[in-house]
Amino acid sequence: MGISRRVMALASAALLATSVLALPAGAQILDFNDLTTPITQDVGSSYEKYGFRITIAPDPSIAPDAYLLVWASDESLNADPGGATLTTGYSGNIVTLSAISGAAFRFDSIDLTDAFNGIFAGPKGDVAFELALAGGGSQALTISLADMPGLQHFSFGTDVTSVSFQGLTTLSQWVQFDNITLTGGNGVVPEPASWAMLIVGFGLVGAMLRRRERLPVA
Repeated sequence: MGISRRVMALASAALLATSVLALPAGAQILDFNDLTTPITQDVGSSYEKYGFRITIAPDPSIAPDAYLLVWASDESLNADPGGATLTTGYSGNIVTLSAISGAAFRFDSIDLTDAFNGIFAGPKGDVAFELALAGGGSQALTISLADMPGLQHFSFGTDVTSVSFQGLTTLSQWVQFDNITLTGGNGVVPEPASWAMLIVGFGLVGAMLRRRERLPVA
């Protein structure tokens, strides 16, 4: 009887772990601090975290190439001192954000500034957004940066399948971005601890069941 209760408890724990892994993704913030570096670096054409993917592509009418740039953590151009942001590497580069699973998600907010952290005098320019709406169709928006240094917060709260943006009239048509808040997407990769809990739970259940099978019949 005691063994049966233990088996049931372990099975419940395993099922709970499974249900946790299956829950819809909650709010996630892409802050890029895992890319923090003491030297300015080209980090390629894509970035993935929490089940979301950021890619960058050239606008052929403006520049032939594209890459994502991370300013050094102590660089004055870095709008997140001691941490990291992402910056477009060529004029007019187009940044696209989507869920790796292809599912819809809520694009809650993003922090923006120009590529040079607004340290140069004059208007900071506009950033053009194209939202692929979850219900179909698209929405075009233009965000104007205030004439000030540092990151500026912009809220959207829109359900989408993807978001694209590019510097429109920013200096050199570059844009620096950080702290993208997203909800949903059903694509969050489980943490190693969650996988470990699940594997251990199933392993213990199997061991207890095998032990129960070996017990002599009264």
